[in-house]
Amino acid sequence: MNMPKVTLVSYFFEENYAKYQQQKEILLSLLKPKINPVIEHIGSTAIPETIGKGMVDISVGVKSWDEVLLARDILLKNGFREGSNSQERANRVFLCNNNNTTNAGDIHIHITILDTDEFLDPIYFRDALLSNPSLVKKYNHIKKSISQTVDNDRKAYKQKKGVWINSVIKNQKERL
Repeated sequence: MNMPKVTLVSYFFEENYAKYQQQKEILLSLLKPKINPVIEHIGSTAIPETIGKGMVDISVGVKSWDEVLLARDILLKNGFREGSNSQERANRVFLCNNNNTTNAGDIHIHITILDTDEFLDPIYFRDALLSNPSLVKKYNHIKKSISQTVDNDRKAYKQKKGVWINSVIKNQKERL
């Protein structure tokens, strides 16, 4: 499959926060009757002044793997679809909406088990950047530099920025 070029955009935090809030309400209305999820806004759109690929990432934390699968099934029946890299990790389910303006869905849903690194690490990263504007500037610089070297390879883009992200997460965990 030919993946779109890694293109970074500046966006308005308020607009993306509103998208997150709208999706959170949708997710809660679909899941709450059977599951009691914890829903968090993660990724670049959760952090003012960042640049990114333009997708709103949402983490849905549930109590067990059975609830992960139940949440997946409910969302698949209600307009979400499996993301292109949904099989990359065995400890989460990745879904997206059907809006193709980004060729990857504009809303990315990461369903994981609460109190695991898979659920907590993106929150640690978000909180580290929210508390340190110089980290936001460095993150933007790193993302720009990497995007210029990987062209259409989103996997390489994620791997290269992942090294820095993991160091920020490790430092954040040590501080807490």
